[in-house]
Amino acid sequence: MPEVLLRVDKYPFADEAGVFIERSNELFVISAQCVDSSGVKKAQISKILLGNGTKPAVQEEIPCDQIQMGNGRVNYQGGSFFCSQASLSEPSGLFKTEADDHHVKLVVTS
Repeated sequence: MPEVLLRVDKYPFADEAGVFIERSNELFVISAQCVDSSGVKKAQISKILLGNGTKPAVQEEIPCDQIQMGNGRVNYQGGSFFCSQASLSEPSGLFKTEADDHHVKLVVTS
């Protein structure tokens, strides 16, 4: 029977880019568009440390000013690529991140 691993009520947190990292038992997701505390539209990137049967899943919001409107992610050579839609302050683009430190590097922008 299916079960809910994690629930976040303040925004629709798991809408896009479910990417599983096996070596760390983590799942990365991007929310649907939501509005932050200052009234700015964004999409929130979250890391979910999956439970192991004795511990519950834990969500961590990943702050990233460069990827304000994330809309997709794929694994690539130990890191990943994020696609980001344009926002009022940032252009659309493709970003590379490292898995261990979440450092973001712009690859191409519109």
